[in-house]
Amino acid sequence: MIEIGCVEILNRRPSGQKFQRYLNPERDIDAGALAVHGIELTKLAAAPKFAAICAELIAFIEGAELIIHNAPFDVGFLDAEFARLPGEARTISSCAACSIRSPLRAACIRAAQQPRCPVQALQRRQHQRELHGALLDAGILVDVYLAMTGGQGTFALDVNAAEAAAARASANKSRCATGCGARGAGAER
Repeated sequence: MIEIGCVEILNRRPSGQKFQRYLNPERDIDAGALAVHGIELTKLAAAPKFAAICAELIAFIEGAELIIHNAPFDVGFLDAEFARLPGEARTISSCAACSIRSPLRAACIRAAQQPRCPVQALQRRQHQRELHGALLDAGILVDVYLAMTGGQGTFALDVNAAEAAAARASANKSRCATGCGARGAGAER
């Protein structure tokens, strides 16, 4: 894994909080992967290793629902990094107490039959670029996820607006995360 990018969603809006780290993969970069992201190993020589940023990543996604475009691919990379850490074997879900969803994956199957599908828009936007980046892909995922799941999330008429806002914030906190090598991840809280 060479890059992790996450975008937080609060109450169905990007909060402005982001997490992005480039990582030293401690191995050569496959030519196919290089063609996708364009990041050469020489540019990552001084970047931290996953173990050095692991606690920061966990703090950012702790308790979130991760919304991941291609969860099996991304989670596989993340879990492989967690497995390399010393101590007991762990996974991203066990370390960050988060859940993982891949709602866009199922939508991709239906996209071919729908002329105006947000997933098709996501695919077009991703393929119009020459290179992919984790944080940029996470931002695109946020846009598409919010478009696909549009509508009112809750309806409440509370006298205590501050209490209602706090309850909504804790129930609606998300983080969309993606990474080159662990690409297409998003998170919602």
